[in-house]
Amino acid sequence: MPCCSSSRAAKLILTVLNKKPSADEKILFTQDALGGFGTIALMLVYMLALEPVGFIISSTVYLFVQMMLLSDKTNRKPVLFAIIAVLLPAAVDALFVYAIKMPLPVGILGF
Repeated sequence: MPCCSSSRAAKLILTVLNKKPSADEKILFTQDALGGFGTIALMLVYMLALEPVGFIISSTVYLFVQMMLLSDKTNRKPVLFAIIAVLLPAAVDALFVYAIKMPLPVGILGF
């Protein structure tokens, strides 16, 4: 039985290694890589901006840009993304300030 499993695994590996990606797969890989590396870069900028700029402003910008980065042209809705990007950080800030009594960084504008 182990011999059959080994031969099946070997065939699977050879099939995967010999497969040439189509043009659509190359485009999808490029988009995924851009989304992945863009997310990492965006998170680094967010971390650096959180303290000096403040939670609400930096989170609003981060969320909007992140949603635009990860959406494709068919489902990109900037107005909806802007509404979500404004309301969600405001709600989280209100939760932390009023319910948990632990203020988040206020930044340069004081809110």
